[in-house]
Amino acid sequence: MRALRTVLGFSGLIALSLSAVTTANPNEDKIARQLIKQGYVFKQPAKFSQRDSIGEPTRLNPVKPRDEKEFVEMNQLVAVTASGYELSKVISAEELRVIGKIALGFEDALDPKVGRIPGKEPAGTPSQDGIRINPIPVPPGGRIPSPAPVPNFDETDAESAQESVLGADGRIQVTATTGYPYSTIGRIELGCSGTLIGPRHVLTAAHCIYDTDTDSWMSNLDFSPAQNGSTRPFGRIPWAIALTKTGWTTFHSTDYDWAMIILAEPVGNTTGWMGYGYNYADTSMNLNLSGYPADKSYGTEWRSYCTGVPFNYLFDKINHTCDTYPGHSGSMMWKFIAPSYRSIRAVHTNGSPAGYYTTDSERNRATLIDSYVFNTLKRWKTENP
Repeated sequence: MRALRTVLGFSGLIALSLSAVTTANPNEDKIARQLIKQGYVFKQPAKFSQRDSIGEPTRLNPVKPRDEKEFVEMNQLVAVTASGYELSKVISAEELRVIGKIALGFEDALDPKVGRIPGKEPAGTPSQDGIRINPIPVPPGGRIPSPAPVPNFDETDAESAQESVLGADGRIQVTATTGYPYSTIGRIELGCSGTLIGPRHVLTAAHCIYDTDTDSWMSNLDFSPAQNGSTRPFGRIPWAIALTKTGWTTFHSTDYDWAMIILAEPVGNTTGWMGYGYNYADTSMNLNLSGYPADKSYGTEWRSYCTGVPFNYLFDKINHTCDTYPGHSGSMMWKFIAPSYRSIRAVHTNGSPAGYYTTDSERNRATLIDSYVFNTLKRWKTENP
């Protein structure tokens, strides 16, 4: 695989300014009231960063909790509304145990062993999987031709797949972005990627919604599913709520670099959405990745494929060799088995510990979906239908 420089989010910083709501009464705001009914408590007027893009955070640490008390402190839920209210919700140690996170102590768990939420294909739209080893030419304006059917896409010759792209850019442009599952993948306005996992629910990286360098929220989180250059076939959908955890906003730990954006409109009912899950028996997987890298033409979607990605569920991160670039942050990594099984298993976040990699022996990184992530996403979807 070609070694591509990979940092968090979109490159380039512009002048930073901060703003907050002028009124501190969340009960006057419809979205804030909705969160309060869910058990959130108003914390403070949100401090927003007004810069147009994100750079590489300089204060990130793979912070591990020292005991159960600190683990609980890192797993409190935090929300911000587009109207400018920051709220938080307490999650107890008992509740964390129930969802399977700390059955082995205060760190990770291996029970329940399997979880899966299926996706939804839009009616009348042909599926277009196929992270192919050898790209198939696409006629201008045409759909991506379907690859020859195989019994199990994840069991293609991994060795040949790796060698066939060695030393070259393994990314392939997605030109027919409105075909499922690419219709579910979109560009977040500040320069990250995200994927619909529900009608209004966009899964992305936490550093795409919250800047740990300035401890401020990003405000330009509108989402354009299936964006293709300057064309936005499903429009630019405004955001309503962004959700993450104190492990990211307070402790700045890379282990908590995953988040959800709740949109103001249920565009997923038109585009479809992706499924997600985990299986502790899957310790090595071939994965697809697709998003909006900044080194390509503006607003174009590019996909890649990497084989033999190791999953160790006693850790929160995985290393992978899918080619990425700034802007791919927040891209989903999904498992595909022909003809129709798709399951997001990780969220791409960053490059090697140095922020980029220069040899094929180094790796990019992603946050894996385990029982805790799975159940938190399920909760956010249920509470914000």
